[in-house]
Amino acid sequence: MARQALEFGPASETDIPAIRSLLCRVFGTPGDWRTFQPEALCWKAFHPHPFWTGSRSYVVRAGDRIVAHGCVVPSQVLTGGEQLRGARIIDWAADRAFPGSGSRIFNGILQMLDVVFAVGGSADTLRILPLMGFKQTQTCRGYLRVIRPWRRLQMSGDRSWKGPVRAARDLLRLTKPAHSAGAEWSIRRVQRFDETAAAVMPLLPGPDDLMPCRRTPELLNYLIACPAAEVEGYLLFRGGHLAGYAMLSRVGQECRLAEVWIGSSSSSDWADAYALTANEACRAPRTTMLTARVFSPSLSNSLAAAGFRSGTVEPLFRKERHPGWPDGRQVEVGMLDYFYL
Repeated sequence: MARQALEFGPASETDIPAIRSLLCRVFGTPGDWRTFQPEALCWKAFHPHPFWTGSRSYVVRAGDRIVAHGCVVPSQVLTGGEQLRGARIIDWAADRAFPGSGSRIFNGILQMLDVVFAVGGSADTLRILPLMGFKQTQTCRGYLRVIRPWRRLQMSGDRSWKGPVRAARDLLRLTKPAHSAGAEWSIRRVQRFDETAAAVMPLLPGPDDLMPCRRTPELLNYLIACPAAEVEGYLLFRGGHLAGYAMLSRVGQECRLAEVWIGSSSSSDWADAYALTANEACRAPRTTMLTARVFSPSLSNSLAAAGFRSGTVEPLFRKERHPGWPDGRQVEVGMLDYFYL
């Protein structure tokens, strides 16, 4: 029997039921999984995005059947010179009955870009990426700050002896003084970002000379509209002057510091910004823990000063369409660049 031909191309909104079925089957998730709900898939793939025109959802078809899928999270890497078009591919899934269909997704999307990133992933993903030509180039460090240990224990349903011990340890950590922002700092929530915020968004490489990804008010407003999480936007002020911005994402009892940015090279200033944003994140009574992820060692130190402790470490893989990556340079791929919302 002849092997069925595979075709790569963009998906349409009418494909959402089939894509959702493939994702739930491959990842083994229940039907009510929040990030695979139709409105979430539609937002990720078809809601207008300032860095991409048309569908961001791509599929491989075997006849009328969708056998592989990936969704582009577009980014623009600020090198200090020419920008690089990058992306992370999320909701990547392939039917095992069609070998090679998953790699067709990555390679097909790469032809439209300069570079594709991958951060962490399942054991299968980490095994497959090097076989597809991806190189591990950096590590991403995750941080945690538990702010309501006993409530977290109650909500977790943990009935083992380890639960109370963990809660007691977290409570002890709260007794240790953490960095707090000075009186000259303030924070204000915004429902939408306007053009005045553009003045404090990344333009050049930041701490440790890591290359950030471009931000615009339109991009942040797109993310605020995420239907799978409660995303909040904030402006940071110092001495009454606009100094930066922050994005929080609330999912259940967790609040993620999805992004904090200020135009400063001072570790102390960054610790102030993280402490200020963390203090705001603590205000919701249901929030029991704060999380953050960074690549920069300097930002890691600032998070630690603000009371966060190091947790997970995940690899960042990179595959370039053609040689052109600045020699020896590394990138700060934020949560916003891979929809960790």
